[in-house]
Amino acid sequence: MPLAIRVLALLLLLQSGIFAQYELVRKVDAENGIEVAVQVEDQAGESVFSFRSEQQMVLASNTKLFTTAAAMAELGSDYRWQTSLFLYQQRLYVVGGGDPSLRLAKGVDGGARMLDQVVAMLKDREISSLREVIFDDTFFARPVRHPDWPEDQWMNKWCAPVSALAVEGNCLLIESIDGQLKIIPPLGAALKVKRKTGKPGTPLSAWWSGNQFSIQVRGSQNTTGEVALAVREPRDLFQHWFLEGLRSRGIPAASSSWRNESEPDAVGTRETFLLYRHPSAWTLAEAVAVANKDSDNFVSEVLFLTLARLYGEGGDFSTASVAVEASLHEAGWEFGARSQVDGSGLARDLGTPLNTASVKQVCALLRMMGESEQGAVWFDSLPVAGVEGRLKARFGNQVFQPGRVHAKTGWISGASALSGYLLAGDDDVLSFSIVVNYQPDGSPRTNNARFKALQEDILEQVLSKWAKN
Repeated sequence: MPLAIRVLALLLLLQSGIFAQYELVRKVDAENGIEVAVQVEDQAGESVFSFRSEQQMVLASNTKLFTTAAAMAELGSDYRWQTSLFLYQQRLYVVGGGDPSLRLAKGVDGGARMLDQVVAMLKDREISSLREVIFDDTFFARPVRHPDWPEDQWMNKWCAPVSALAVEGNCLLIESIDGQLKIIPPLGAALKVKRKTGKPGTPLSAWWSGNQFSIQVRGSQNTTGEVALAVREPRDLFQHWFLEGLRSRGIPAASSSWRNESEPDAVGTRETFLLYRHPSAWTLAEAVAVANKDSDNFVSEVLFLTLARLYGEGGDFSTASVAVEASLHEAGWEFGARSQVDGSGLARDLGTPLNTASVKQVCALLRMMGESEQGAVWFDSLPVAGVEGRLKARFGNQVFQPGRVHAKTGWISGASALSGYLLAGDDDVLSFSIVVNYQPDGSPRTNNARFKALQEDILEQVLSKWAKN
C-alpha cells in the first residue's frame, strides 16, 4: 500500500479512538504532576500520532541529539582533536585541544599511547629530565562544571567535569579482582588510597576523602567489580597522571605549573618549538557514537565546548549554546524557540525548565539529519534496541525484531525521554519522540520503569497498526 494511504489509514484509526494506546497516553497525562508528549511522523513530516507535540518539554539526555547533530554539521565526521607539545629550554609545554580519547577504551589505552610517543621524541633528543612541565587547558573556559549540574552528585561519572586536558574522562576507574585493586589511570604515589574491608558480599564502592588527593575504597576481602569516580578538579588528575607517566618512562620533571587564561602564551604556535602534535584516537564520528550509544556526558560536553571554541568565542557553556544554534542554522535547519544550556542534558533547575524542546522539534531534527550528508553516520551512532548501549535490555517483543528501534534514551529526575527512528518495514522509516515530564513522588507512579514501559507500548501499537495497513 502506498505510504500516503498508510498514513491516512492510521490517522483515521487515531481519530476514531480505535488506537487504544492514545487513550492510555491521555490517562497517564491526566495524572497530577505528569505530562506526556508524543510525536510520530513519516519521512515527509506527516504526523502518524501526535500528543502535546508543540509543548516545550525537558529532554534530559535527548539533548545530546541536538549537540551531536550540530557537531557533525559544523565539524564533519572526520574532525580530530589535537594535543600540542612544545619544547623550549628543557621546558615542556602541553597544550590541550579537548581530546576525549585519552582513556582506556576497547582494550586500547589512548593516554598511554600519547605518553609513549612524547617520551620517545624526548629521548630522541637525548633529554633525560625536564626542568618544568607547563600545562595549558585554556582551550575550554572555566568553570569545568555547569552551575546547574547537581552538586550532590559530583563524584558520579555522569557529573565528571569537562576540560581541554583530560584523561579517562576526568574519572578514576577503580577495579578490584579478588580483592586486588587497580587504579586507572596510573598515578603512582600521588594518589593516597585507604581501604576498608566490609562484610562478605559488600560491593565495591569508592569516594574522595578530605582535602587531599585521597580516596577511600570499601568492599569485601575478595570482591570483584569496578567503579568510576569523577574528580573534583581535572587539573589535579591530568597533572599527576602526566608527570607519573614521564617519571615511570625515565624522564622526571623537576616542577610543573598551569597557564592561566589571563597570562600570555609563552610558546603559542611557534613551530620552532613544536615537539609533537598528538591526534585524537577518535574521529568526531567515533566520539558522537560514544556520546549517543553510551550516553556519555563527558564526551557530549567536549563536543559542546569544542563548537563554542571553534565558533570563535571563549569555549564556555553560554557561548556553546549559541554555537549549537548557529551551526544548525548554517546547515539550513530552523526549529524555532527552544532551550539548551549544556551538551548532555544533565542541567536541571526546579524553577526554570532547562534543555527543552518540543517533540515536534526533535522529530524535525531526526528527519533533517536523516536527509543530510552525515545522516548515515549519525543514524549508526544511535543504540539499536535489544543489541547495544542503554537499549540493550529493552524492546524484547517480537514486533521489534530485528532491530526496528534505533533511538537515544534520556532520564534525569523529573524527565524521561526516548527519541529516534522506527523501522516500520517496506523501507518505511518513522521518526518519533516520546517525552514524559513529571514531579517525582517516590512511588511506582513516577518511577522511570513505568515511563519506559509506556514508550515501548506506544511504539508497539504504532508498529502493529502500521503492519495492518
